[in-house]
Amino acid sequence: MKDIQDIMKEMNNLNNEIEVALDEDAVEIANAVQDPPCSDNCFGTGGEIETNCSQLPNQTRNVPFTCKICAPNGFRFPNGPITSAPIAFDVSCLHCFVEPCNCPSAATGRSFAVRIVGCIKFIINAPTTPQSGQCRPDGTVFLCCSDSVCVDNTICFGCNRVAALIECGLIEATITANPCNIGLRDFRITFSENRTEANIVGTFILPGCVPLRGSAAAAIADE
Repeated sequence: MKDIQDIMKEMNNLNNEIEVALDEDAVEIANAVQDPPCSDNCFGTGGEIETNCSQLPNQTRNVPFTCKICAPNGFRFPNGPITSAPIAFDVSCLHCFVEPCNCPSAATGRSFAVRIVGCIKFIINAPTTPQSGQCRPDGTVFLCCSDSVCVDNTICFGCNRVAALIECGLIEATITANPCNIGLRDFRITFSENRTEANIVGTFILPGCVPLRGSAAAAIADE
């Protein structure tokens, strides 16, 4: 009959064998899921990552929006062009995600899309003009419209998951630190024939990816 010391010794040996086996399995799993290394052109915003596949999503930083303002009965918008109008917008609902692409990159064997998803809420004001018999003692009166536009934009492609996650972090940090730096262009106001409706269109410009090159790309390749 084995004494207690022999039993304890066998149990310790068995534990050591289990730990070695688990370590070997962990190494095999890590090697299996390791992302491919980055090239010098780590992000493709203009076809830098070459691919022969048509399944990759389109890349764009543009988010078009539109809004209509109807003047109350008896009021109208002023004659002549209005090239700008006060606008306020909220980008706190925007978030960045990384997802693998259906089509592999010819350069690395795999690509990862960097996407901005969420919505942009906005309010726009347009001035009205008093008609005959109407008074405006306090100056210009503004009418407004408010709406939100959905965002689901692929911004760029990372050569591996680590690089794409780093870029997502930079994009979210930019939005959080400088929310008012979201671009705005193609802003235009048109009116109905009787100047009682204002149609406002424009485009928000989302933050872009910064290509990782040279030492930065090499550092990610070591991950």
